[in-house]
Amino acid sequence: MNIKTSDLQKVVNLAIKGCGQNSQIPLTQLFGLRTVATEEGNYLIVGSTDTINYFYAKTEINSD
Repeated sequence: MNIKTSDLQKVVNLAIKGCGQNSQIPLTQLFGLRTVATEEGNYLIVGSTDTINYFYAKTEINSD
């Protein structure tokens, strides 16, 4: 999978804002990554939650 560093930083920074500020819950339990292949292209989706609301940010990736 090839992705520009600046694009990855952009979606990760957006997704981190969706995480709650609860220090009792590790960030790894509030944050997730997945890839999706559609007819329009391949996407990296970064999701986050504050255990009530969910936020998803996506960016296009170039891969075979």
